[in-house]
Amino acid sequence: MVVCKKNATFAPAFGKMPEWSIGPHSKCGVRVTVPGVRIPLFPQMIKERGLQISLFFLYSANKLHPIIYMRILFICLGNICRSPLAETILNAKLAAAGLHAEVDSAGLIAYHAGEQADPRMRAHAARRGYNITHRARQITQTDFFRFDLIIGMDADNQRALQQLAPAQTAHKIRTAVSYCDKFRHADAVPDPYYGGDAGFEYAIDLLEDACDGIIATLQH
Repeated sequence: MVVCKKNATFAPAFGKMPEWSIGPHSKCGVRVTVPGVRIPLFPQMIKERGLQISLFFLYSANKLHPIIYMRILFICLGNICRSPLAETILNAKLAAAGLHAEVDSAGLIAYHAGEQADPRMRAHAARRGYNITHRARQITQTDFFRFDLIIGMDADNQRALQQLAPAQTAHKIRTAVSYCDKFRHADAVPDPYYGGDAGFEYAIDLLEDACDGIIATLQH
């Protein structure tokens, strides 16, 4: 995921390499500060607690724009309800916060591969202003290496991900509710597939809260 305040700038002063300072570790990865940037690099790789992050500098309008490149993957069982909703909500909230990001979603099974999200989920999301366009896919082994955070919707998702994950990538796995604040006592984002309207609305409430928490960790 790309994390960068649009107005973040550093005055270029060419001739010397930068010194990297990695700040406190958080639930969402690492915070990186760059004191006294001297020259743009495309990219500089940073490793911290098993996470590998690319730090890019974009040079425009006589200013350097630092970008931390991270990737987040949301997971549910079939990738037609909760995880594509989470992907859509997080993208919307990142845009509203002036942050750039790469966000994706996938399912543990391939049963719905290629399908759009459940029409009930899309309808409820649309009433909240979210347009879900993702088509379902199954998680792959490559995903465990590609993404910096892999976020499941419930304990079953988390257990399945832990079983599938190569040992060196297991630390990337989280649950969505671990980022919640308003619903901090929730233990899962329940699957609304077999439920009624209230289940879909509750899933949106939970994932809006979780995505707010993700945004907060990225900003701090």
